[in-house]
Amino acid sequence: MEYIVKHCPKCNGELHIPKEMEQVICMFCGASFKGKEDTAAESEAGLQVAEENYDSALKNLRLLTKDLEKYMESFTKQSYDSSFERYALSGQEILKPIQEFASLSEEKREKAVTETAQTFVEIVIEEVEGKLPRSRYRQKRMLQRKVEQYRFFLAVYTVPMICYLGYSISEPLADRIIELWYKRYPKYKFHKGSFEDLVSGFKKKNPFFNI
Repeated sequence: MEYIVKHCPKCNGELHIPKEMEQVICMFCGASFKGKEDTAAESEAGLQVAEENYDSALKNLRLLTKDLEKYMESFTKQSYDSSFERYALSGQEILKPIQEFASLSEEKREKAVTETAQTFVEIVIEEVEGKLPRSRYRQKRMLQRKVEQYRFFLAVYTVPMICYLGYSISEPLADRIIELWYKRYPKYKFHKGSFEDLVSGFKKKNPFFNI
């Protein structure tokens, strides 16, 4: 039997349905909708929904740095696994609409990678460089501390999470974020590590994270 992939028009859940099925009931929210190939009007409506969800997801990227300090406190041998899984779940909710928009065409994939990376790094820069003290000496010290803090967070949570999700945008998005970070903070580089590598580092007698 041949299947097609469609998204529920109500909850946007991804469904794999028989190609000839005329009526579908969403397994996620129970909504009923047509299963056969879309008409031109339905296709246009679906594209509009995908674009709206994409725009909303870009606005939600700020949530990827929410609770940064709590996550950093959980970067321990005992807590990292569970804290990373929580972070990955929240990241999936934010990045899934971006992946769905990117899957529509190669052009949209490039647009999604570029705009997502730029938007996210701009948010990070704003958080790092905003609300600094007036004193130049204190500015320099605080800026240095915040850049280092965000560098570490991106290296052990955000970038590994993006790659961990395994989307078609994951690797190019991670690379673009690192590239934009380098341009802004060339003295604070970090490597694109994986969640698995970081976990294995904790298992070593003297773990060294080559961030």
